[in-house]
Amino acid sequence: MNYKFSDNIAMWPSAIDDPDTINYWINTIVSDEIMSLIIQSKPFKRLYDISFLGALDYTYPGTEKISKQSRSRAEHSLHVAALAAYVAEKRNYSPDLKRQLVIAALLHDIGHAPLSHSAEPLIKETIGYGHHEAGEQIIDGKQRLGKDLSLILKKYCDLGFIHKLLNMNASKEDGGDLFYSPINIDTIDGITRSHTYFTGFSSTHSKLAIAHASFIDTPKKDHRILDAFWIMKERVYSGLINDEIGIISDKTSEIFFMESSIPLEEGDLYKSEKSWQQKHKSLFIQLNGILKSKVIPSCISNSKISFTKRTYSILPDKEDSSRYSCKKESKVKVFSQETEDEDKQQTINLNGIKNDH
Repeated sequence: MNYKFSDNIAMWPSAIDDPDTINYWINTIVSDEIMSLIIQSKPFKRLYDISFLGALDYTYPGTEKISKQSRSRAEHSLHVAALAAYVAEKRNYSPDLKRQLVIAALLHDIGHAPLSHSAEPLIKETIGYGHHEAGEQIIDGKQRLGKDLSLILKKYCDLGFIHKLLNMNASKEDGGDLFYSPINIDTIDGITRSHTYFTGFSSTHSKLAIAHASFIDTPKKDHRILDAFWIMKERVYSGLINDEIGIISDKTSEIFFMESSIPLEEGDLYKSEKSWQQKHKSLFIQLNGILKSKVIPSCISNSKISFTKRTYSILPDKEDSSRYSCKKESKVKVFSQETEDEDKQQTINLNGIKNDH
């Protein structure tokens, strides 16, 4: 069964037939009877209406030209699952282990709420847990949304092992490193996807090439490919996520819910972004205003905004996974309103990643 154009993903026939393309591996997943049950389940379909980069999907110039489907957590999850299938095949894993790894990859973001990470800090503070715990509740059928999916999973996979994979407790021999390596299947798609969204250019190396360099044993790691990926990750964080537009987009979402007369409820975590657009209309008006006017919202101006800055660097004297370093620092940034002209509004600088849409 080939995935049809009407089934959410359009694929060229040549790409489906070529195992050196990501679409080939996506098609092996969607053509599988068990995997298709998961993909067609309500919790997975909901991910098509969950923005991959949250508020940034509404504020960064050019994103409005990219289809919602391409910017969704569902599309990301399918690509992560395709990388799992590719690595499992290259490692000659048994069909059963391969199936478990692919299922875990499909489910790794199943608990993301609308606006993804942008609303997560407030969700954790208000509800008491975030997307990881919400995903576990869906998988275990403890939320109504996940009842049918959980029955499918209990029938066709080892739920205990799925939880071990998603909690990063599975051994490397069982493929656990696909989820917890510094360069893992989640970040391979996430970073290359973000880079493509916001530059208009694909990675120099394909996702499959990066996965091969990271996970397939060879006499010597191809640091050329992995180093290039790590440099790309630094560029995405410094030029997008930790740049003005990224910080402002996330903090606008947080502050909105802190001040909103309509409180976040637990059930909101399991809804679609469209439902949030109706319930919290003024938030999306603010986000769209950032996109159209490039002006910092008044709720941000003259405020001390705290955020975690991540810096990704390469330690060239290291040959193992410790070669790829991540430093986290708590930072505070103040977006000061212009004082020379009271009517002048402070505009947002778009630095780092060049937008060529």
